[in-house]
Amino acid sequence: MGTTTVTAAIVGMACVFPEAPDPGALWESVLCRRRAFLPDPAREGSLMARIEGASFDRRGDGLATDTAAQALADAGFPDAKGLDRERVAVVIGAAGGALLPQSGISINGLPDGTDQRTIAGNVCHRLDLRGSGYDVAAGCASSLVAVVNACRSLRDGGADFVLAGGVDLGHDRPDGYWPGEGCGIVALMRTADALDQGLRVYAEIAGWGVSSDGRDGDPRGDSDGQLLALRRAYAHAGVLPGEVGLFEGYGGAAADATDLAALAALLTPVPASAGPFTRPAIGSVKSNIGHTRAAAGVAGLIKAAQSVAYGVLPPATACGRRHDLLDDLATPLRALAHPEPWPTEPDDPRHAGVSAMGPGGVNTHLVLRSAPFSLATPSAAGSASVAPSSTNVSLTSPSFTSADFDGHPFASPAAATSPSAGRPGAGPPFVRPGSAPPPAAGRSTGPPFARPGSASPLVAGRTGATPSSAGTRPPRRTGPHEAAVTGCGGPVPGAAPSMAEPLVFAVSGGGEREVLEVLDRVADQAGRWTEGELHDLACALSRRPAGGPTRVAIVAGTSEQLAERARLAGRRVRTLVEGRLTTGPGFYAGVAVRGRVTLLFPGQGAPVRRKEEAGRGPASIAGSGPASIAGSGPRVVDTAVAQPAILDASIAALRELDRLGLNAGAAIGHSIGEIAGMVWAGCLTVHEARRLVRRRGQLMSELGTPETGMVSVRTTREGAERLVAGTGMVIAAVNGPASHVLAGRDPEVAMVAKRAAEEGVEATVLPVSRAFHSPHVAVCGNAFADCLSGLVFQAPQRTLISTVTGMPLAPGDDLSMLLRAQLVVPVRFWDAVCEAADATDLFCEAGPGRGLTSLVAETGVPTVSTDTFGPDDVPAAEIPAALWACAALPDLATLYGTRHARPMDIWRDRHYL
Repeated sequence: MGTTTVTAAIVGMACVFPEAPDPGALWESVLCRRRAFLPDPAREGSLMARIEGASFDRRGDGLATDTAAQALADAGFPDAKGLDRERVAVVIGAAGGALLPQSGISINGLPDGTDQRTIAGNVCHRLDLRGSGYDVAAGCASSLVAVVNACRSLRDGGADFVLAGGVDLGHDRPDGYWPGEGCGIVALMRTADALDQGLRVYAEIAGWGVSSDGRDGDPRGDSDGQLLALRRAYAHAGVLPGEVGLFEGYGGAAADATDLAALAALLTPVPASAGPFTRPAIGSVKSNIGHTRAAAGVAGLIKAAQSVAYGVLPPATACGRRHDLLDDLATPLRALAHPEPWPTEPDDPRHAGVSAMGPGGVNTHLVLRSAPFSLATPSAAGSASVAPSSTNVSLTSPSFTSADFDGHPFASPAAATSPSAGRPGAGPPFVRPGSAPPPAAGRSTGPPFARPGSASPLVAGRTGATPSSAGTRPPRRTGPHEAAVTGCGGPVPGAAPSMAEPLVFAVSGGGEREVLEVLDRVADQAGRWTEGELHDLACALSRRPAGGPTRVAIVAGTSEQLAERARLAGRRVRTLVEGRLTTGPGFYAGVAVRGRVTLLFPGQGAPVRRKEEAGRGPASIAGSGPASIAGSGPRVVDTAVAQPAILDASIAALRELDRLGLNAGAAIGHSIGEIAGMVWAGCLTVHEARRLVRRRGQLMSELGTPETGMVSVRTTREGAERLVAGTGMVIAAVNGPASHVLAGRDPEVAMVAKRAAEEGVEATVLPVSRAFHSPHVAVCGNAFADCLSGLVFQAPQRTLISTVTGMPLAPGDDLSMLLRAQLVVPVRFWDAVCEAADATDLFCEAGPGRGLTSLVAETGVPTVSTDTFGPDDVPAAEIPAALWACAALPDLATLYGTRHARPMDIWRDRHYL
């Protein structure tokens, strides 16, 4: 392979992208998997990402000029001072004119049609740069083609310093795109020149490759054309593809088949000379800021340059259904769920590839190499956080700490060493100009919101804050080299909510009016907040103790859903009854509720789930409900498998509730659930309970009468007795005044189910393998007694209401005898529920499924379920929302405590370009 004798060094970077007004904020968005999408008003159900406000003069410098000036300053040449202006070139990628979507004003800041300069020409004019200046139009590859041309100019001696990048502010996209907008520019020099002058180098551009799909190219992109660009780039750089740790520009979604196929072909097979091969990571900054078209490639370049500079492989931000290739262990690619240290030795160069492929057009790939010296060194100040953007300041929240990354040290130089450290707007993170320094990280104690016209400070929890002017973009930070990345490891929760992974928004106040003010504002403005801002708001609210007895918790996965549920909750707040929790679609509300919670532990009728199946959708759940084939029922699972699985799910639920800080007042266990209740009450250890349940399940499977089962009927006690009359069936459970479970042999179960249907009684044959709580399992008693004899039960330390007796356990109760009797006697669940109902504000089912919550609904007490290991994370939001709203939790600090969030001000109006 040939090697390049001249490489280009990235010595400065600047950008303005959605929620990323500078490279440091962009890097932060990538590390935190933050998404800047908000609803697209032009297309229902679609999302887009937009730049908020405008710190540049639309009729003056223009976005490209402003960004170019920042890149010069970041390189250490503010206003181009110290450079030979005749040797400075500008190359800008632009597609379709890059017009501002207002008044026909072009990006160069002058009315369309009155100035014939190119965008690059206008940058040269405004900054007094006298080298060449021209635009490049190559579709989505425009900005990387601009960078390639800049590198060629440096190599051929046509310029000594080049500003290259792209700009795009158009919003029209084909279906399937989530559009973004913005501008990114890098400052380039020959690497040797940069090192001679002692300049900071983010990364070297070691090689590049450009191709076209040709006549046979698919309009949606051609893998052969892309592969040609990839092979040219690595041949030019003299780098083996197997040496690359990150490929940027690859989203990993099902729609990215062409891109992934080309990349997989490049990497397979791996040459033996590549040495030990670690599957490279893939990612696409489009998942964070949208598809910025002509500026997309340079956005990925800025991301990848910081990755190689800091020695951190960033996580992939999910966007759509994951491609099957990434689940194939034979595929030499992986999408990271959290940041990782770069898999190279400290002194070895780090390589990254950056692609921008124009559908049906030009394909471009750059090969980056880490600079001869590393930016990934501890900062002089010993900083331990990712410096966040100063965007949307109002509520403060903690930054990353070393604990968030399992202690892997990857820090960049301190701000004091940066040539641009003195740039305006480079104040402490989260603080507006003129405001006081932020308080120490931790729980804030100030009001949750500062209302317009109130005496409270506009920056919650602070004094002396100065509000920002509406409609202006927040000030820039000093750049990514001033952000310290302390390490990588452990999961980084996604910042983007969804219908399957909603967030909790907890609003409280001293009275109805105070809460309604906030809810009305949320209902009115949520549609203008990005997914990242929804995450910020949820985090900020979770870290604050309740501001009064009125509490409203909303569960929402999109901005539209948040707005609608805030509107509904606002109506309900006006009719709240003191001391009673109220529920509605996606919200929980109460005034002076006492926080009395009773736990419910499900029995064998609950769905049988494995932890590894959680979140995969309903199809992965065994026995969780009716099968998709008409006429078939839920899958019957062997009791030896089912009982331990159900206990494990309940134990997992208890651990999560304990993490939230719940101290429930009572508990009820349905059948086998009573053993989980004994763990909660302190009678058994988890280890003892698991051993007991495993043996119990084995005995019932081995000794219980086969070909027996159970049927649930919706009828009264008299109706249930009439149905079993003349059969050998018995009433096995009393689940409610009109809900009973009957047990017997399979032919009898079928006969009773038919008889119920003829009488108009709802009947459901349960997915169980034995007739529990009936004489058909009595034979298990003696063998189970042997297992119980080795256990030493502790007296209950909490109130556990037994479903054998229907009464709370007492210190002197014989728990061995109770569990042995439980095998055959009916489950008195409804008696236990009635015993607890008057002293309960919320029933919380702790375990798999929602079966018990439906049974207790007749009490009128609100219910919620953990639905452990279920198909989505909706219960993970519903549970803390309900517990907080009924005052069972003082705050939700543990809910999003480890997440990084930016400040959020709901009272600031958003203005987009």
